[in-house]
Amino acid sequence: MIDKSLQEEVRALRGEGMSINAIAKAVQISRPSVYKILGDHLDDDPESIEQRPDRHRHHPFSDQKREVIPVSNPSQRVVAKREDTEMTELELRKQKAVRELENVTGSKEHPALQEKRARVEVAKLSVEEFEAQEKLEALKKEELRKAQAEREAHLQRIEEAERSREEEERIAEEQVKRKKHQEWIEDRKNYAVNCCLPFGVNIPPSVRFQIKDKVGEVLTNRSENEYGIYDLIRETVKAVLQPYLDEQEVKREAEELRCKGEEVKRKRAKKIELINRALGEVDDYIKRNRLDPYVNEEAKKKIREQIYNHLLETLPDDIRFVPDSQVREILDSALKDTNEKAREVERKAYLDKIKEIKIKDLLQVGMNRLSYYLLINSKDLETVTPKERDEAKRFLEKALREEIEGDETFQEVEKIANQILDDFFFEES
Repeated sequence: MIDKSLQEEVRALRGEGMSINAIAKAVQISRPSVYKILGDHLDDDPESIEQRPDRHRHHPFSDQKREVIPVSNPSQRVVAKREDTEMTELELRKQKAVRELENVTGSKEHPALQEKRARVEVAKLSVEEFEAQEKLEALKKEELRKAQAEREAHLQRIEEAERSREEEERIAEEQVKRKKHQEWIEDRKNYAVNCCLPFGVNIPPSVRFQIKDKVGEVLTNRSENEYGIYDLIRETVKAVLQPYLDEQEVKREAEELRCKGEEVKRKRAKKIELINRALGEVDDYIKRNRLDPYVNEEAKKKIREQIYNHLLETLPDDIRFVPDSQVREILDSALKDTNEKAREVERKAYLDKIKEIKIKDLLQVGMNRLSYYLLINSKDLETVTPKERDEAKRFLEKALREEIEGDETFQEVEKIANQILDDFFFEES
C-alpha cells in the first residue's frame, strides 16, 4: 500500500507540470502506480487528453475527421458519445424508410419504358416456358431411365443376394468342416501330450505347448481318416521332445559333476579343518618336551607346514578325526635332533648342577679345614690375629675355587687345603 506522504508528493509534482514518466522516475515507482495515485485528476490534464485513443474519432457516415471536443469532466465525454450514437441511428432509420417507400410506390418510370419492359418480360416468360417444357421432357426421360436402371439394379441385387446366400452356405459348410477338423486336431494334440510323453519325466508347460503347436502344424493339411496318423504324432513328439531331453541330460550330468565337486570341496574343507585343529598339537608337544628354547617361530611354522602337507596327502577325504599318534610320529621325526640336543643339554645341565653342588660341598670341606689347621699348627703359628684369620680364609676360598674341579674326594680336598694354608702361612713368613 502506498503511504499518504508519497501520494501527496506525486500530486505536488504533477501540479508543478511534471510528466508521468518524470514523476515515476523521481519517486521510483511504476507508471501504473502514478496513474493510480492521480486517479481522476488526469481527466483535466492536457497531456492525458492528447494521449487518449478517442481524440480523433471518425464518424461512420463522414469522410472528415471530427475535431477533438475538449471536455472538462467525464459527463461531457458521455454526452458526446451519446450524440454520435444517435446520429448513427438516425442515418440508419433514414435509409430504411427510403427502401420501404420504394417498395410501396414503385419506381416512377415512363409508360413507353414500362410497355417495352412488359414485352421483354412476356418474351422472357415464353422462353422460360419453352425451357420449362424441355426440362420437363428431359426429366420424364431421366425418370424412365432411372426406373429401368432401378429394375436392372433390383434384379442384379436379387442375383447377388442369391450368390451371396450360396456363398454364405458354402462358407458356413466350410466353417463347420474347419471347426470339426480343428476339434479333431485339438483331440490329437491332447493325445500327444497325454499319451506320447515318456513316463516319469517332468515336461514343463512350455515344451508341452511346443509339442501341441508342432502337432497342430503337422496335422493342418491331414485328413481325419488318413492312415498312420498316430505314428506321425509320435514321431513329431519325439522330434520336439528329444532336444529337451538331451539338454536335461546334459544339465543332469553337469549337476552331478557340480554336486560331486561340491562334495569334494566340502570333504576337503572338513579335512583341512581337522588338520588345522590337529596342528595345535605342535605347541603342546614342544611345551611338553621342554623344547621352547630350541624351536623358534619360524621352525614351528615349517613343522606345521610339513605336518599339514603330509596329512593332506595321506589322510582320506572322508576322515572324521586326525589321529594324535600320527601327528606325534611326525613331530618325533621332525624334532628328533632337537630332542637329542635338548636331552644332552639337560644332562649337561644336570651334571653341571651336581658338580656345582659337589664343588660347593668340597669347598665347604676345604673351608672347614682352616680351623683344624690353625689348631694343629698353633705352636708354629703362635698367635693368629682375627685379621690374619680373615685374610687366610679369603685366600683359601679363592685358591680352592681355582683348584677344585669337582671330581676330588674329601681327603684330596683336605690335602689341597693344607697345601694352600701352608703356602699362605709359612711361605710368607
